[in-house]
Amino acid sequence: MRIPFYLLAALLLGSSCSRPDDEPQPTPTPPPPVSDPAALIVVQTRHTTQHPFTHRLTAYTPQGSVLWQRNDLYNATGHRYIYRNGIFFLGETNWDQASSTAAFRVRALRATDGSPLWTLNNVQAQYAGLAASDSILYLAVIQGNATSLRAYHAQSGALRWQLPQPRSIAHLRFDNGTLYYVSFQPLNAGATVVAFDPVARQERWSAPLGSAVTNFVSGIRLSADAVYLTNAAGAVRAYDRATGALRWTGSAAFNDPHAMGNTVLVRGSQGAVAGLDPATGATRWTWQQSGGTPASTFSLADGTVTFSEYVSQTQHYLTRLDAGTGTLRWRYPVPDAYMEVVANGDRAYALRTFISGSSAPPFGKIVFYDLANGRASDSVLINDQEIAQLSVVTASGAVLGSGGW
Repeated sequence: MRIPFYLLAALLLGSSCSRPDDEPQPTPTPPPPVSDPAALIVVQTRHTTQHPFTHRLTAYTPQGSVLWQRNDLYNATGHRYIYRNGIFFLGETNWDQASSTAAFRVRALRATDGSPLWTLNNVQAQYAGLAASDSILYLAVIQGNATSLRAYHAQSGALRWQLPQPRSIAHLRFDNGTLYYVSFQPLNAGATVVAFDPVARQERWSAPLGSAVTNFVSGIRLSADAVYLTNAAGAVRAYDRATGALRWTGSAAFNDPHAMGNTVLVRGSQGAVAGLDPATGATRWTWQQSGGTPASTFSLADGTVTFSEYVSQTQHYLTRLDAGTGTLRWRYPVPDAYMEVVANGDRAYALRTFISGSSAPPFGKIVFYDLANGRASDSVLINDQEIAQLSVVTASGAVLGSGGW
C-alpha cells in the first residue's frame, strides 16, 4: 500500500526560519569518503503475493551478477530512491495495516556494498521529496501538520538547516547549485514551480503552473537554459531557467517532456512521439505507428531516444529514433511491454514487471538489448518479484533511469 504523502500536508503555522547550524552544534565524526562504484544495475523490487509487501534493493554488475542486496526496506517504501556521488538515499515507510499507522525513516547506503552510512528515524519524507547535491541531501518533510524543507549532510546525516514551508513541496530536483520544486496546497489552485538558492536559503524565482489541480504534475526536467514540466491540464510548460519567465505553453496533446540537444521530446495522448522546438514549443517532427503507444520511459543517449511500444497483449516493440529528426533507427518485436528502458553505451536495459492475472508466475525481468540492432542478448530473472524501479550507474558516477532524479 502506497501512502499519498502529499495529501497529508496542511497550511504551516508560522513563518519563522529555523537555522540550527547558526547555533553552536556538536561536530559529527563523518564516515570515510565513499567513492563512485564501477558500473551498476540497480533495481528495487517487492513481493506481490503477500501483504504487507516486502521490499528489497539489489545491485547487479553489468554482466547481471548480484553485487549486493538489502532485504530490510520498509514494507511500503514505494517506487523511489535517488543516487548521488556514491550514495543511495531512500525514503521509507512502514505501514501497519492492523492499526492503520505508519513509521518513517530516511537512510543512506553505500553504493559499493549496500552498507548503511546513516539512518534518520521518525522522518516522514514527502512523496517525490528527495534531491541531492554531492554533499547535501534535501528533503521535503512532513512533521505533524507542518511541512519543512531540510538539508542534511550527505555523508553523516547531520542536519544543516530547515525552513518551514507554507505549502506542500514535491518533485525536488537539484542541479548546478539550484534546487527546483513544485509548491502547492492539495486540491487548491495556485501551484508554482520554484527555483531555490540553498546557500542563501531563499527563492531565486517562482512561477505559476497554470492549473488548479496539482497532484498529477509531472516531474521537473531541465536543459541548460530551461525548466520543463507538465501541469495537471496536460500541457507542457517551458520556463527560462535564469528568470522563471514563461517561454511557452504547449498543446495538451503532448506531455512528459525530455530535453536533448536542440529538441524537446514529448509523448502524445494517441501514441505519438514528437520533437518540439525548445525556443517556441512548435512541433518539428512527429512519429507514430498505427496502434502503437509508448509504454516505457524515454531513454536518451547518443542523439537517440529508445522506448518500448505497446500494441496489444501479444504485440510489443522496442523502438529507437533519431532525437533530432524523428527518423526511425530500428523497431523490432519483443516478447513483453517494458515499463522502463535505460540505454547506456552499446546496450539497452529493458525492465519487465510482473503480469497481473497471468497464469505464469509474476516474475520481474531485465532484458539486455544490443543498441546497434535491437537484438536481445541475455537477461536477469528475479523470481516472485515486482520490479519497481531500474537505474544504471555508470563507471563515471552518472545515473541513468529513474534513480537519478
